[in-house]
Order: sequence, then structure tokens, then C-alpha cells
Amino acid sequence: GVLPPEKHPRRLSQAVFANGKVYWVGGRALPGASPIDMDPLHPEPGLEIGKQYFENRQGGFSIYDVATDTWSAAKYDQTGPQGLSWRGSGICSEDNCGGSGSYPGGSQTIVYDYDDDGTKEIFIHGGYPTWDAAFYFYDPDIDTWDRIYPIWDLALDGLMCQYLGVADVDERTGIAYCYGGNYWGATKNTFACCNLRTGEWTVLPKGPVEVLFTVGGVVNGKLYVIGGTQDNVAASTGIWEYDIDTETWTGKVADLLVGVSRATVAKYNGKFYVVGGKNADNLDVTDIQVFDPVTKVVTKVGDLPVAMSEHGAAIDTNTGIMYAGGGSHDNSYENTTQWFKADIDVTPLTWTAMPEDPAYFPYVDWVTGDETITGTVTLFGQPVPNVRVGMTLKPNAGADPLWTVYTDENGEYTLKSPYNKPGGGSHVYVAPWLDGFKSVDQEVNVPAGGTVTVDFALDTLINKDIAPTNVGC
Repeated sequence: GVLPPEKHPRRLSQAVFANGKVYWVGGRALPGASPIDMDPLHPEPGLEIGKQYFENRQGGFSIYDVATDTWSAAKYDQTGPQGLSWRGSGICSEDNCGGSGSYPGGSQTIVYDYDDDGTKEIFIHGGYPTWDAAFYFYDPDIDTWDRIYPIWDLALDGLMCQYLGVADVDERTGIAYCYGGNYWGATKNTFACCNLRTGEWTVLPKGPVEVLFTVGGVVNGKLYVIGGTQDNVAASTGIWEYDIDTETWTGKVADLLVGVSRATVAKYNGKFYVVGGKNADNLDVTDIQVFDPVTKVVTKVGDLPVAMSEHGAAIDTNTGIMYAGGGSHDNSYENTTQWFKADIDVTPLTWTAMPEDPAYFPYVDWVTGDETITGTVTLFGQPVPNVRVGMTLKPNAGADPLWTVYTDENGEYTLKSPYNKPGGGSHVYVAPWLDGFKSVDQEVNVPAGGTVTVDFALDTLINKDIAPTNVGC
């Protein structure tokens, strides 16, 4: 059997800091980073057992806890935090929109305490391929993802999955402003906003510049769109301002010192920190540029320890510590798991290496292994055909399975369970499903290469036991 890759690092997402932690979720893997698509039960000689997962819609989710100096990450065995799944279940699987997940780019992840409970929730707007422009919503208190506020009615105008644009919230009102990027209207200057408390969407007039691979956000009642590809010019310097209160564009108010695309951004003390990116020569840079919206002045605070692009960077606003990593380092085509931290208020900046992001492979249906679960399903003591038998990695296998088979004419079934234990072996839940009858999970541990027999007796109607009458008639 073949275990999933231990590392599956990502790029082109936005790291954010909230609740004493760095959150780094979604993005892109590398082409070819996933196994080839093939029949796992009949592999061709020399080929790896597995499935194909799209590299441009990742479900990986890593959290760095400052207090413990440790990472946790969503893993194929469903340990760690829930992964970013298209249906909001936290279960990442190939049949879940071609690999589940989303890649939003470096400036579409929002932290906002929408329910005023003292914990900041995570909102990711759209990202490829979220065709209904919904937000992915993560509640850290219960480790649960959901998809909220889809806008199918507006999708007719091309407002579909916005990615590589800007999305941020005006904390005074709870309204998120979403500007530019791909698949956000017919042009890359499309503009809309959504009330994160009510889900009400409003389409706004188009802005003055088309953007892609840009960054920005909201500070003091104004939205800023910074750098990126502007009107088809890569690594632009322009900084554009929109006044939320007057609903008007001020226009271009400043320029970066170094034009960059594929950078990331963090807000601190009312200023924007534009971190790394690719310059006009398409090379990763180390520059950390600071834009002050009050003075409209851009300065350079220092350099990253290595050149980065398509990476993450977030600042703890209580301490001024910046955390930066992931993505591309020093123009490498490979995604990295390396992260660094520095006090952004103390110059020259002194960087310290952090523990590496575990960047686990999050997809639970990587492989059908050599382990076998077999058995018979009976209905009031008699074998019954065409009963669905489900298997999953968590309870509720009957109603919400990840894998299913149906019993044959003799009431027999065979499941090939996934490798989800180091070194092989499986720990799964199995249950039959027949409408009207109670489905009870059986927790099953299968040794590497082994076979386990699990029989099921359907003799309990939902909510009451009955004696059989005229079985089979």
C-alpha cells in the first residue's frame, strides 16, 4: 500500500493572525504534487496507487500557536484542525469538487468577530473555484468550517469566485468589500460588498483600475488596493483609495517604492505592510514596504530573511511580531514549509526560524489499500441485497459515508479500507443504510494487509423494535 505524502505545502493564500495564532489555509499546491489518477484496485505495474487531486484548490489548513510554539495541521487521518472543504464539512475528498478547498490569493482572508463573543472568526472570500462567490467561514471555538452567503443570483453578472483580488472588512460596520481579481465580473475592476452579519450583498460601481495578484484592505473607513498587475502591467506601484463613507474613489494616492505582484499584506498600527512579492523582472524580493494611509507615504522597514512570493505574512498587533513563510522562497519553484518571525518595531530586523509548517496532505480518500472489510447484511435474519454499506473516518458512516458499496444478491459486501495509520493499517467506521431502519456504526481496526469480517443485522426500525411479519413479501 501507499501512504499519502507527509508534506503538501501550499502557496497563494493569505496568512492572518487572530486569537494568539497564525492561520494559513488554502491556496495552491504544485502541478504534479498529487499522484496520478488510476484504478486503485488494479494498478498498472510501477505506478503509484492513488488519485489525482487538483493543485489549484487546496484544502490544507495549518495553525501556529504562539503560546506553545507549535503547529497543527489538517491531516488525511482527520487529526488536527478541520480542512477547508467545498461543502463546509471539514472532510476533504477528491469527489468534493475535485479535491475540495480554494485558492484565494494573498489578500482575501478576513478576521472579524462577527458574533461579538471575543473570538475572531476567519472569513475567506471566494477563491478558485467557488462559483457561487460564497465565503468560507471558520469558527475557532468549535473547529468548524462552513460556506455562507452565496450569491447565485449575482453570478449571472459574472460575480463568481473572486481570486487574486482584495477582500477586507470595515470593522465599524461589518461590511466586507471585495474588489478586482479574476472571475469577479466581466472585468478585473468589479466591486461588491457583503454584510458579514446578515449576508446581504450589494454590487458597487466598477473601480478605476483593473487588478490581479494585488493586495490591500480597509483602514479608517477607506479601502486601499496596492500593487499587483494593474491594467495589465505586472508589478505595478500604484496605491488606490476608495472612501467608504462617501462611496467615491479618491484615485491613486501613492506609489510603492518597489512595484510587486504576488506579495502579501498585513495591517499594523493603521498601516499596511506589503511583504515580499515578485518584481518587474519576475524575481522574488525581500522588501517589506510600509504604506501610511494618513501621510500617504511609503517607506521600507527592512527585509525578509529570504526573498518570498505567493507566501503568507501576519502580524500580532499586540506584540508587533511578524510571522512570514510558506509559498516560494528565493525564486524556487517548490513550495516551502519554512517560516520565520521578527519584531517589526525593532530595526534592523532580526529574524528567527520557526518550527516548520507540517503542511500535511489533507485529503481523506487518498488511497484504497490492501486491507479488507467484508460481511453480510441481514434483514430480520435473512440476507438482503442492494443495501448501501458506508465507510468513513469518523462516526455516522451510514448517513454520511466517504466510500460506499452495495450488498450483492447474497447480502454480502466487500470494502477496501484506506491506509490512515503510519506504516499501514486502517481505523474506520462502517455502517449499513436502509431507509426506515436504525444505522449503527461499527468501529473497525484492520491490521496492515489484513481482513476483518463485520456482519450487520437490520432488525430495528427507527425509534422502535418490531417483530418481523411476512419478511420477503
